[in-house]
Amino acid sequence: MDNWSQIWYLYAFPQSDRLKNALVDGSIDRVFTTPVLRHEQPLKDDLVAVADKLKVQKKDHVEYPNTKEGLKVLIKAGKLKAAFNLTTQLLVKMGHVPNAHIRRNACTPESLEIWNCRFQLLMALEMHSVLKEEMAAFNELDAPDLYFEFRSVYRRLEYVGSVVPFQLRLIHAEVPRFSDNPEHVFSRLGKLEENTKTVLAAMEDDMHKSVWEKRLEAVQLVRARALYHLKDYMRAIQVYEDLLSRVKSTEKHNLISNQLTRISMIVGHSKFFEKAVSLNKSSAYHHNKGLRAIFAANYQKALDCFTSAKAEDQQETCEICNNKAICELYTGGLKEAVTALNSHPKSPLPLMRNLYTIGDLASTNSAELRTQHFVKHCNSLSDLYDPTQLRVL
Repeated sequence: MDNWSQIWYLYAFPQSDRLKNALVDGSIDRVFTTPVLRHEQPLKDDLVAVADKLKVQKKDHVEYPNTKEGLKVLIKAGKLKAAFNLTTQLLVKMGHVPNAHIRRNACTPESLEIWNCRFQLLMALEMHSVLKEEMAAFNELDAPDLYFEFRSVYRRLEYVGSVVPFQLRLIHAEVPRFSDNPEHVFSRLGKLEENTKTVLAAMEDDMHKSVWEKRLEAVQLVRARALYHLKDYMRAIQVYEDLLSRVKSTEKHNLISNQLTRISMIVGHSKFFEKAVSLNKSSAYHHNKGLRAIFAANYQKALDCFTSAKAEDQQETCEICNNKAICELYTGGLKEAVTALNSHPKSPLPLMRNLYTIGDLASTNSAELRTQHFVKHCNSLSDLYDPTQLRVL
């Protein structure tokens, strides 16, 4: 970390009570946090096995170094299982294994970056049990050895702040959502929000402020997502609406308004629905009309609107394609729904799931449909795709 003067603000964080007490006692360099791997078995890429059985030539072999840079290469290529396996290799080399015959050292900024990446991958792979087990060693992220001030090697360099990446703090706050006590999410988020606001208030440089403003938004987005998954829709709407009034990014604004549209349709709240649709700066006229028609259960009108939306945008987004297929289904056009989904040039998982489910209803030969679609898109699929779950074979 030779460029500390340029990156210090990324690690700024208020001292925990445990750290303050330890510094008063004059104790430093003790090791409190010793995370270890709870899943060392490599994850298999099921796509390769199925492609071999179907005699499909996979063309997307990725070369990568066995380093942190290799993680970036794999994630960019959509090879999340391979990236997860690489985090295992890297953390084994660092000694983060059960019963390692070495004296455990304190976590370093480098090792925590690997843990951070691993936890993000565990979220994406929906391996929540492993995530809970491996995150447990970090307790409440308040141990003294998670701060630069507690390490003599950093004290000599006058580093201050926390060695924990902010993204890891976000995941740590959300982990209770997968436990028997999901409400603990909000106590962790409340503490994280308070600390984030404290750091933001102390920043003087505009660029540094901007980074911490985005981090505060991220905390609030996690809060809204947790409320949504816990089906506390009205509170989720309140958080999203508050965020909409403050976010500066058009892309983030549209993502939030899309989520508001989704929630308002779930709860059947016409007022919130109209407001959410009108707030989306990316929505085209016919697309909006289609959403309103779905809300009113007028699927034929919605279908006409989405067809016009495709012509209006000169392309068909995955969202429009899915909406069209659902409208075809509700108006009795089973085969038309399959055709709409099957003709889309891309193959995101939600679209594929709908295609295979509707295909089962529309045809007695749905197995062949699934196989043909898999063969067509095999080389563009992320390894998140589960051929067994989607019954390709």
